[in-house]
Amino acid sequence: MAERSGAASVAALCRNYKGSALLQLGDLTGCDELLRSMAQATDLGNHEYVMRAYYNLIEGLWRLGEYREALGYIEQAEHFGRDWDFRAHGYMFAGRRCRLALMRGQWAQAEAGLRELLDGQDDPGMIGRETVPVLARVLVRQGSADAPEWLALAARHAARADVLEWLVPTGLAHIEHAWLTGDHGLAGAYPELLLERTDRPGMLMQRGELLVYLHRLGYPAEPFPGCPEPYASALRGDWRSAADAWHSEGDQYEHAVELAGSGQVEPTLEALTVLDGLGAKPAVAIVRRRLRGLGVARLPRRPQPGTLTNPAGLTDRQLEILRLVATGLSNAEIARRLVVSPRTVDHHVSAILQKLGVPTRRDAAAWAAGLASKPSRAE
Repeated sequence: MAERSGAASVAALCRNYKGSALLQLGDLTGCDELLRSMAQATDLGNHEYVMRAYYNLIEGLWRLGEYREALGYIEQAEHFGRDWDFRAHGYMFAGRRCRLALMRGQWAQAEAGLRELLDGQDDPGMIGRETVPVLARVLVRQGSADAPEWLALAARHAARADVLEWLVPTGLAHIEHAWLTGDHGLAGAYPELLLERTDRPGMLMQRGELLVYLHRLGYPAEPFPGCPEPYASALRGDWRSAADAWHSEGDQYEHAVELAGSGQVEPTLEALTVLDGLGAKPAVAIVRRRLRGLGVARLPRRPQPGTLTNPAGLTDRQLEILRLVATGLSNAEIARRLVVSPRTVDHHVSAILQKLGVPTRRDAAAWAAGLASKPSRAE
């Protein structure tokens, strides 16, 4: 109707929503509709509709597990929007990058990025689905003391919104917390709720992940028609295929958890090394118990504080802040220099101390001075 009446802007928006709906149903032809919408909006100079198309394309591809393709569109969208004030879209794209960092084992980077996005956001509203439940899951995997606080905040938002974009990541975070702590009650009503809500087209990836984590929690679970990999292999008990698939995807955590479920000493020892390196304390405790159950009398020693000798684990922002800490600046002074809030600097400094394995700022400054005094490889 819009096209017949010459309402080109309305037609572009209709294609946008049609493409988004197709992707939500698991139909990748939705990408074509969204790209056509984007082209029409570009011709019209309607920048808001272009960004809307980018976000729906990215969200839809992500939902279907097409992470690499989604990242490519994130980069395009950020390039397009650099001269326009699309704060909500920028927030959501940054949140997706943090999700990728979590998947790739860059937990400190993911946590710092998510906290920075949430800094000063008392109620992020609907766009908080990109950050709040993801931060909760990062903290759950680290065994952080404030994980329950963020889980509760995510649960309140998810109940209020009652949409899958909030419910699924929030429920998975609670279910993983229940598994890692051994307290099944912490999963709440999410197992039954998500089993019902993910039984629909376009939710194969989410349902596969849900069933794998429910299986880890002790629920009976098996692959369903169309169950994607690596979830199908994991649910069949083929831990080697699942672990190899996660390794190919670059997800160190899931790779290690599958190895740890092998029931064999060597793969479980390999899992312990990976999880120790990630700082996945609750999972490490589970794996150590499994190794003792497999008859391993002498377990590898836990990494000791202060063993890091290079900055590979620090983000560029953390290195910048560490150098400023080494000059004697306070967090407030650093915040003013970098034009960020003191709370954001506090989070970065805490992450730096944790990654360096040192208790104080003075120790971190000494570490930085030691690094600066070492000759480079070129020298």
